[in-house]
Amino acid sequence: MREFIETHWRSGHILARSAEVFDWQYRNEACQRYNFVVGIETDTKEIHGALGFIPVSHFDPELEDQREIWLAVWKVREDRETSGLGLSMLMKLKQLTKAKSIGLIGLSEDSRQIFRALRYTCGNAEHYYLVNPERTTFKILGGFDDCYAHERAANDPAKRIVRLENDDIPTTLKGIESSQFDDQQRPYKTANYFLNRYARHPFYQYQMWSIANASHVAAVLVTRRVVANDSAVLRIIDLYGTATAIEATHGEFCKMLATENAEYIDFYNSGLHASSLETAGFLSRCSTSQVIVPNYFEPFEQKNVDLAFAYWTQDRSPYEFVKGDSDQDRPSAI
Repeated sequence: MREFIETHWRSGHILARSAEVFDWQYRNEACQRYNFVVGIETDTKEIHGALGFIPVSHFDPELEDQREIWLAVWKVREDRETSGLGLSMLMKLKQLTKAKSIGLIGLSEDSRQIFRALRYTCGNAEHYYLVNPERTTFKILGGFDDCYAHERAANDPAKRIVRLENDDIPTTLKGIESSQFDDQQRPYKTANYFLNRYARHPFYQYQMWSIANASHVAAVLVTRRVVANDSAVLRIIDLYGTATAIEATHGEFCKMLATENAEYIDFYNSGLHASSLETAGFLSRCSTSQVIVPNYFEPFEQKNVDLAFAYWTQDRSPYEFVKGDSDQDRPSAI
């Protein structure tokens, strides 16, 4: 499969070059297989197409009954007659997994047209950012000249954002009351999902922060610090808990940025209430924005990127995307 990716998807791609990244993403140890649907020519046994998928249960086997999957690698050969193969693999995957939800983020315009025809819900993820008010010059952020925007943000002095140490992460995650979550929200995640997906990631170092008031922890944020041009930014990768916990935490985010010596913090998502982020001082980076909040860091490109998504749910449940879903936050270089 890695040879197929190298030859027919992209030469030098990390999934072709690194067995470790490939296994982390697609190896199902319990079943001793890789999570791919493959189109093989009957006579020659050549691979003509491949569809990689990531079950949410890949990071917590107890989520198996949820039958929720993300799509990732999806490629058919261009040097063979493969008409209809891509769609056939998708239908076969849905049949084999008995999926209750299917989602993907970061798809091309051609793919989006296919999913629209299949009556998937399609759109672009929202991109929010909050700039360090102590910074006046930027090496990563581009075109920003509204350093006083944060003065309009609300703040609750009773709330605290605290970086968690490794020993505190399991207890804090599992201590968040499950009653805070809507079990109709897709995809459904657990404390063990967050531990395996982020705290135990073999390549990236994620940070976890608890958002708490005087009585309890309302949410845990997952961030990753990235560096480019001799500067750094923070990226919110996921959120465990109530999304409204972010409201009125502007001062705490500013302290976080100061502690991490970062230019800004950004958050790609879809399905969260915009008002919660705006109350915390986040600004929206729309598709026509003059402000540049880069997405690519391996290698670094100072340009805006709109992340398109598509999803289907069996029971039409609401669906929420974050940067850590599907294969969006994985190494591109080691």
